[in-house]
Amino acid sequence: MYVTQTPTCGCPPQYQGVSPTISQSIHQFDWNYLNSLNTEFIREAHDYSTLEKYAYMFADSEYTAVDQQFLPFPLSRKFFEISHDSIKYLFKQIRELQNKLKYKEKEIEYMKHKFEKATKKIDNLSYNRNPFPPPPIAYSTTQEAAIIVHTCPCCGRAFRSLQFLDKHIIKEHRHISEAWLSIREGKPYGTSHELKSLKNDVEDLRACLTRQNIVSSKLGLEESDLYLHPKNTKISKKKNKSSSSSSSTLTSDDHKSKAKNKVSESNGKFNVSVELKPKALTEILITPDDYQASENSTGFIEEDHEFTSFSSESSLSES
Repeated sequence: MYVTQTPTCGCPPQYQGVSPTISQSIHQFDWNYLNSLNTEFIREAHDYSTLEKYAYMFADSEYTAVDQQFLPFPLSRKFFEISHDSIKYLFKQIRELQNKLKYKEKEIEYMKHKFEKATKKIDNLSYNRNPFPPPPIAYSTTQEAAIIVHTCPCCGRAFRSLQFLDKHIIKEHRHISEAWLSIREGKPYGTSHELKSLKNDVEDLRACLTRQNIVSSKLGLEESDLYLHPKNTKISKKKNKSSSSSSSTLTSDDHKSKAKNKVSESNGKFNVSVELKPKALTEILITPDDYQASENSTGFIEEDHEFTSFSSESSLSES
């Protein structure tokens, strides 16, 4: 099968094989093909096809007597056989990996088809529930869903919804919680304090009216008897030579009960005597400042929103 010929590379007599191609019929290493290879060109040009051809030829060859002439060293046979088996093992692993790769590619194609089918089914179900679906989610350049986050203005912490951000600000940043809620609700800032002050004023007025009603019920006076009408009231002061006190007579034309009211000044206070039809005499102590304030403003006898002038020094006597 093999014919000896004149050596061309200064080595022992060479052989001429059938063909240097990859085939199972080749069982002897082709030294002429090895002599034709240029190792420097293969390295610089990255000629991997030539290396692959040589690797397959070496894996399909066997160590023969001709090879022993080229490699007379005693360990040459073992070196050749181990290298041969190693390359064959590598090729076997490559073929197995290629088969696995083909199987995985088919499996990926099947999973893609299954995923598309499931996606269409989900879209049909969601459309049946909501015929007007929301707009699709915007995707970034890396094909990842862009999640909209809300950051805290104080610490910069991110939240996926405004509800969680509201709870965070109320819990962690109480000094701006009222301003934040006013911005979120679209209301002017500071209205809560004004509402509280107005509520307190209303409560004070209610308490004052309650006390007035209680005092009027105890004294047996009508509601009209507790008011002083400065427009329809005439006050005349008379000086007394024996004492430094002055007395004034107060009359009202519109008073239905035709009561006789008397105002006298004593020790810096006015003593108002009201005489009614049942002959009930009531004395009410009123300070001069209160009396002057009642004449200048609304005609009511007041003292700092408190009904103290009708409290302890009022007495009821029958004539």
